[in-house]
Amino acid sequence: MRGTNILIVLGVFLAGTVALGDDRPRPAPAEGVPVSAPADTSGTCESDSALTAYWKDGLRLDTCDKSYRFKLGGRLFFDGTVWDASQEIETVIGDDLRNGTRFRAARLYFAGEIYKHVVFKAEYDFANDVGTDFKDVYIGVQDVGIDGSTVLVGNNKVPFSLEELTSSRFITFMERGLPNMFAPSREAGLHVAAPFLEGRLVSAFSVTQTPDDDQFTHSGNEVNVTARLAGVPYTGGEDRLVHLGASYSYAMLEDNEARYRQRPEVSQSERFVDTGLFSADHSNTVGVETAAVLGSFSIQGEYMRNFLDSEATNDPSLWGYYIFTSFFLTGEHRAYKVGEGRFDRVKVKRNFLASDGGAGAWELALRYSYLNLNDELADGGILSDVTAGVNWYLNPNTRVMFNYVYADLDDVDEANAFTVRTQIDF
Repeated sequence: MRGTNILIVLGVFLAGTVALGDDRPRPAPAEGVPVSAPADTSGTCESDSALTAYWKDGLRLDTCDKSYRFKLGGRLFFDGTVWDASQEIETVIGDDLRNGTRFRAARLYFAGEIYKHVVFKAEYDFANDVGTDFKDVYIGVQDVGIDGSTVLVGNNKVPFSLEELTSSRFITFMERGLPNMFAPSREAGLHVAAPFLEGRLVSAFSVTQTPDDDQFTHSGNEVNVTARLAGVPYTGGEDRLVHLGASYSYAMLEDNEARYRQRPEVSQSERFVDTGLFSADHSNTVGVETAAVLGSFSIQGEYMRNFLDSEATNDPSLWGYYIFTSFFLTGEHRAYKVGEGRFDRVKVKRNFLASDGGAGAWELALRYSYLNLNDELADGGILSDVTAGVNWYLNPNTRVMFNYVYADLDDVDEANAFTVRTQIDF
């Protein structure tokens, strides 16, 4: 069934590629201009309700008066991994580390705005071992009292962690850093966000529940409350800024049980550290985040700590952090989403094989991550990673990623992974 779903996604993708990828000479449409018609220079339309199609990092459909706006999009990530691990590592984790390939993501979504203020999105991932996976599935309203504000109900990311809130399409490495396991990610409930100071300060909170195994229902008395405050205290233009943020999350643990485990920064991997299941009532998680963009150079880091209320393990405190730098050899810079407190799509200066002979954008990156799951009676292990990356952006929607991951499992041994990803999103 999973293979059938992937074939469906690939069929839709290839059909769109044939339709949109015809390389016969034609004028390039201006951004926001219908792809099937020349630019409208009159400033008016035949009808306010006339629907026009155009390309802007994805296929979009808008009415002339912008009362109704829709977008059809998706992403496809195909990964390959080669491992070099010692016998000691394989003995401890309980299984061989296998070389291979996989679809890390194969998503489609439909999103839109109706009557200018009502928003919705339905996104599903077909690259999942248990079948179709819910991602962003919500209904909401925007610009309520404050321009740029949103009130959403449904499944969405809770406001915690800069790297978690940055889309996987735009993160610098193939996988997020080790402490990301503490970030709640997507949960269902109420999500509220509002920008202030012309978007330089963003506040957000959510009241949510963790989904049941089938993802379509949420039951029980467990409620999670999360809040984040982030902003840009300094900006010298879109390629020079400093970001600061802090998050807090309170979680009532389902069935009064907790378990914390993590892989190295490789999706095709067994988990190297694992506390196992233990009884616990609730957890409090805090995170601080910072980033700076200085032209083609950037630096980013986060620290997260999880405080558990658990008599069984004597209230342990588990923690981790990462720090990374990146540099564009071709002069681009990381793009920041003002008003949302996260990073966005890189704007490539010269697309690969464009008429001006572009080579795309090239980025080098280096990260150190650390995760400590040992405290009091919790004995999950300590893992540290060094990840080196090379990213080749053929154009703003396509990139090839190369990652080398050196994983050091404390008191055991080391492992090396070589990974590559071919990615397209629209």
